[in-house]
Amino acid sequence: MTFNPRDIEQQVYVALSRSKKGSPLRRRAFDRLLGLTRAPESAAKSLAAQKIPVLFSDFPELAEEAINAIYDLCEDLDPEVRMSGYKSLVHISEVDCKLVKRNTDVLVQLLQCDEPREASVVKDALCRHLDFDPVVTFSVLCDQMTPHEQQSMDGEQENQHLRELVIRFLAQDARNLIRRHADDPGSESESIMAESLSEAIVRPPTSDSARVLVDLMLSMSYFRREPSRGRNLLIALMRLIDASLDTSSTSASMQATFDGLDTYFELAETVSLQKRLASPSELLRFCLNSLVRGDKLKHLPRHLQLSAAGVIARALDESRDELRLSSEMREFHALRDQAVDGCLSLLEVFTARQDLSLKPADLKSLRTLIGACKARSDYTSWKPSPVLKQITNKLLQVKEVDADKALVALVKSLASEPQPLPLDKPQAPAHGPSSLPQKPSGPVRPPAKRPAPTSDEAESSRGRQQAPHLDDEHRHKKLRSGADAKGQPVNTPAHGLSLLSRMTPSSPSPSPLPSLDSPAPTSHMRGARKQADITNPRSMSDEAPQSNVSANVKTRNTATGHSASGGRPFSPVVGFSIKGAAGRELRDSGTGSGSASPSLLERVATSSPGSLGERLGGGGGGARRPGRGF
Repeated sequence: MTFNPRDIEQQVYVALSRSKKGSPLRRRAFDRLLGLTRAPESAAKSLAAQKIPVLFSDFPELAEEAINAIYDLCEDLDPEVRMSGYKSLVHISEVDCKLVKRNTDVLVQLLQCDEPREASVVKDALCRHLDFDPVVTFSVLCDQMTPHEQQSMDGEQENQHLRELVIRFLAQDARNLIRRHADDPGSESESIMAESLSEAIVRPPTSDSARVLVDLMLSMSYFRREPSRGRNLLIALMRLIDASLDTSSTSASMQATFDGLDTYFELAETVSLQKRLASPSELLRFCLNSLVRGDKLKHLPRHLQLSAAGVIARALDESRDELRLSSEMREFHALRDQAVDGCLSLLEVFTARQDLSLKPADLKSLRTLIGACKARSDYTSWKPSPVLKQITNKLLQVKEVDADKALVALVKSLASEPQPLPLDKPQAPAHGPSSLPQKPSGPVRPPAKRPAPTSDEAESSRGRQQAPHLDDEHRHKKLRSGADAKGQPVNTPAHGLSLLSRMTPSSPSPSPLPSLDSPAPTSHMRGARKQADITNPRSMSDEAPQSNVSANVKTRNTATGHSASGGRPFSPVVGFSIKGAAGRELRDSGTGSGSASPSLLERVATSSPGSLGERLGGGGGGARRPGRGF
């Protein structure tokens, strides 16, 4: 019988428009469509796949025969017929929701087709099924995604391949549908999806599939709402790392296992350190116990050693911040000390063969590890061992390390021996005697050489020592000899002093010349003062050779009446002259200024040319009498 597609379409149209559901006219049209699925022409098969869903619900007793006929079309040799069968399954599931699970299972198996066009049609059909019944479709997909025990090696490999295809479909093609249907808090779809993903991550088919699974889980709010869910995800990843480390030592299996370790380290770091779904200290503790303490780190390739060392360093940084906020610094110090104890093997990673250059992230990890050693050395009794110092010195030979000045300084500070503090005596107060420098053993050279006194000066000096009470005229002559004609003081070389006399701090001494307010001392007062000088222990000190001058008063030039430092002139007589007393009387009577007058020598030093006697006398005139006054 020749196939006429136009005749078939006309028959179906008449059956639908002129008869009721289950009528003989529809039954004959439906039987003819089922027969076309076995026709040799591809066009007849494609037409049957398009029209069977139209009459499928009219004859439930023929439903099984019809669905099997569609499945046969999905396995036809012609790809066009196959794609028509894929689309027919969508329409049948839309008509009868009871077939959603069965058809979804078939479509999941069809994901293994190699033709890109067919694969695209299958994925579209699965997405349509997710819209029809999300719960049922997700359950089928997740069941295929989770691992199953297989007895044969071939079956295991086939199952692994299908699992990987399903995982990629969910992560790429169905991501928006998952967000729409399976990310509703508390919904059945969310519960099924989250549980299936948690089971699938325990045994991912490949490391790439594990990456897709983790990415899919992180996109769901389910794993972010409760800390325990993120912790379970981290535990699953740590078990994958641990299982990979426990594989056999044969080169082939080791290489196959190491291919995924880098991915697992990266995923664990993402979950714990970047997304903060789990505690960084838990990841740090696992790495220290499994890699460092278990001595498994040295058996890894160098690029994996760098990855593991980087994870440990970054986890150490994040753990410090985490535990500092929770006031658990004691726990952090224990983890830091454990990391420092394992730094011997961790730092060796950076000094191994230089077939791989260090990246900026590796240098940052190195700074963290050495900084932890330095902190423990500074604040505890722990000190780096000679072997650790040797390794840190070898770090300076790495070209990337040598280019980092801050890292070089940190490495050198750890490798160098700490210098003990000098055991100096406690410093005395600034004005105490102990703050003075020690007196040199040799003689102290005076700052200025004292000129040899003339015969008149020597005679005058001896006279003052023998007869301290001179008459007023002699005293005024000596005082005037220290000023020039304009009343300006003349500086003379200073006497040589001992070191203690020059440097001993003392309270300010009274002015060499009393103010005009003080009464003139009598002879018995001068005698008492002399007696006090004799009984004063400081005046008897070896450090003050001039017995008639206190140690805390600057040495003065007795020949000129000036101090050694060039200050105010000095008079050996304490008291007032006659004109000085007269000046005081004038000031007391109200003629002078009411304010306190400066000392006599200050007034002489700042006076203008004129009679000093007239200034002391309140500015009165009169000729200067020779031999009397200044």
